Order: sequence, then C-alpha cells, then structure tokens
Amino acid sequence: MKALKEVFHEVLNVSIKACYQRADELEQMASEQKGVHQGRYIGLHVIWMSRYANGGEKKTANAVIANILDILTCTWPITRLVLLIKGLTGYAAYQKEQDQSAQYRDMGDLERQRAKAYEEFLEDNGV
Repeated sequence: MKALKEVFHEVLNVSIKACYQRADELEQMASEQKGVHQGRYIGLHVIWMSRYANGGEKKTANAVIANILDILTCTWPITRLVLLIKGLTGYAAYQKEQDQSAQYRDMGDLERQRAKAYEEFLEDNGV
C-alpha cells in the first residue's frame, strides 16, 4: 500500500512539473501573437498575398506571377475590387482569430491553478 502511495505522489510531482511547463508554453504563445494592421492586411490581399496576411507562408513568386497575369489579361480592375472587398470583409474575422492571446493566458492560469491544487494535495497527504 505504501508503494502505491509513493507512485501516486511521484505521478503528481510529474504532473505538477508538466502543468508549470505547459503554462510557460502558453504564456509564450500568448506573447508571440501578433496581428497585422488593417491597412497592411487589406494591402496584402490586394496584391494576391492573402495567405501571408492571414499568417501563412510568404510566397512572393506566386504573388508576382499572379500580378503579372492579372495585368496581362487586363482583368486587374475586377480582381483588385474583388480582392479589396475580400480584404475588407475578412479583417474582422482575422482580428477575432488573432485575439487568442487572452485565451492562451487564461489556459496558462488554469494550468498553474491545477499545479497548485496538486501541490496542496501533496502537502495535505505527505508521504
């Protein structure tokens, strides 16, 4: 019975360390959240770089080719208007998505609370 209790306490100690580690990771993720200014977001959409505006990979070659084809086919007035509207309407959703830093901080706080609860349990039921 004593061996089982020691194993249980060891598992809780490992869980405490993992909770603190996860809380630190979540805090780092919250601090790494960065948004794009609305003008830049819309501008990137207009020049065929909407994936980059949304936080994706920057593909300059694809954007240059798309812009050249747009000019050569004389469709740029229509496509620029469509891309502009897409950028204007998509910014609100993008801004909500980027506001995950508060959620990360809350999750980090929950992990710290869980670790403290484990520590209190260990103190109350010491080996």
